Amino acid sequence: PQFFLDDDQTRGRAITLVSDSVPGHFEWQIVPDAVEYKILIENHEPLWQDSTSNNYTTLPEEIKAKMVPGRKYFWQVKAFSKEGRLVAMSSKIQFTIPK
Repeated sequence: PQFFLDDDQTRGRAITLVSDSVPGHFEWQIVPDAVEYKILIENHEPLWQDSTSNNYTTLPEEIKAKMVPGRKYFWQVKAFSKEGRLVAMSSKIQFTIPK
């Protein structure tokens, strides 16, 4: 795949998202040369962002409390090398908060 970040084209792998308890816990496959992952949760605009060296993160309770049951949200993960280069990214995956 080809990625675009700040108008620079980058080639890299796709990240497979493997979370099974959305919206509480988000998990994805490890990217071998990644040292940092950035996760974004959005609904037409960013709701929450996090950076981690792990291949998972947990949504804070205060963010969960802002999410509306029945509304569609999306999450995406980007992986970065130690030089700060984008090396992989996931598709945006849709989820809905249960009513």
